[in-house]
Amino acid sequence: MLKEQNNYDFKSELLVIHKENLRDLSIKANADEFEFIDGAKIFLADCNDVIKTAVRDFEDYLFTSHGVSVAVSKNPKNPTVTVKLGKNLGEAEGYMGYRITVNADSILLEGHDDRGIAQGLYYLEDLMNIKKAPIIK
Repeated sequence: MLKEQNNYDFKSELLVIHKENLRDLSIKANADEFEFIDGAKIFLADCNDVIKTAVRDFEDYLFTSHGVSVAVSKNPKNPTVTVKLGKNLGEAEGYMGYRITVNADSILLEGHDDRGIAQGLYYLEDLMNIKKAPIIK
C-alpha cells in the first residue's frame, strides 16, 4: 500500500545529511579489516577550510550513522587515521585524486588536493553504508 504524502514532504528528507542508526551490530571486523571505534583519532597532517569541513562531516557521519565518537587532532601521536596531502599518488595523481591505504589498525588517506581528501572521505562513507558497519577492508 502506498503512503500518501503532502506536497513537498520530500523536502524534509532532503535536509537529512546522514541517516541515523545504520549500523548492524551483528557485523564484526575480520582480522584484515579496520574498524572505527570510540576514541579513534583522526590526525590532520594538512589542514585548510575544505579539509576541516570534510573531516568534521566525516566525524558527524560516524557518530550519527554508526554511533562512533572519534576525535580530530593536529597531534601526530598515535593516530588511527591520518589525512594528508600526498605526492606521487600514481593513478590517483591529479585533480580530486586520492589514495587510501588500510591496515588492521590504521588508515592513511592521501589526497592530491583538498578536494581529493574530501572525495576519499565520501568514498569511505559509501563503503560503510554498503557494509552497514564502520568497518573498512
